[in-house]
Amino acid sequence: MAKYKHLTIDERHDIEQCLNKQKSFKEIGRMLNRDPTTISKEVVGHIKIRNAGGKSRAFNACKKRNVCKKVQSVCKPCHHPYARGLFCTRCGECNSTCSEFEEERCPKLRLPPYVCNGCKRITRCRLQKQYYYGDFAQREYEAVRSESRQGIATAPEELRWIDAVISPLIKQGQSIHHICSTHADEIMLNEKTIYNYNDLPRKVRYRRRQKKN
Repeated sequence: MAKYKHLTIDERHDIEQCLNKQKSFKEIGRMLNRDPTTISKEVVGHIKIRNAGGKSRAFNACKKRNVCKKVQSVCKPCHHPYARGLFCTRCGECNSTCSEFEEERCPKLRLPPYVCNGCKRITRCRLQKQYYYGDFAQREYEAVRSESRQGIATAPEELRWIDAVISPLIKQGQSIHHICSTHADEIMLNEKTIYNYNDLPRKVRYRRRQKKN
């Protein structure tokens, strides 16, 4: 079994294909001659988040969207007044405006393989989705490796500010993807950077990247 060697781009493509075929971490590890834990960490560490319908389509992610009593009372003037109730279950306006918002997540994503690759209900599911893509994982791996050698670009004061914004929302059960979507003006960092900085108090102690003259 291969030890102390980084995964290659070909191995990451193989992992993606195996996940699409609903193979387990043990089966993938046996095929690649890798420990199943290595496969698990690889998948969890390089998850790509996608909203239902794509980035351009709003989606109501609240658990109460089908039984909400505050329909059209917390959002902007509705452009679909004759579709009351039906359209409200799809509109994502209250994701960021309603004080009673509670994000719904697929319970299957809490269990291996933690991604939607190969799921038979993928075309009907209206919840936030998680995927593993070999090319995406390789780009992230290369970016993290480069960043670890250079230090981080954010000052400790900025990290403390970001931590003050994000940590309370995470404790309320909101995902990093949702936080980045609804608080983009406050955070001013992309989603992947936040995932890289997921242990913000520890990152404050990291050396800051030196600027070249």
